[in-house]
Amino acid sequence: MKTPKNEEKYKSNFRTIANVSALGEIFGKTEKEKNDWKLRMIKAGLGEGFIIPDDWDQLTEKDKGNRLDNIIKFLKDTK
Repeated sequence: MKTPKNEEKYKSNFRTIANVSALGEIFGKTEKEKNDWKLRMIKAGLGEGFIIPDDWDQLTEKDKGNRLDNIIKFLKDTK
């Protein structure tokens, strides 16, 4: 079955957001810098569709990184 053009466009956009967000691993020197980059790129790409949990600031950088990496993986794997 052929996928509608709009659906392919959204999937492509999700993969682009994921790839740009993943660059945080390269650009960031510390875990915090990496997470800040990933979060900024995901928020920029998804806009109002992305809501940060209320307890975000209480999480460790490792937990934030794990959550952000899961979002990136989901966006990359969008089929």
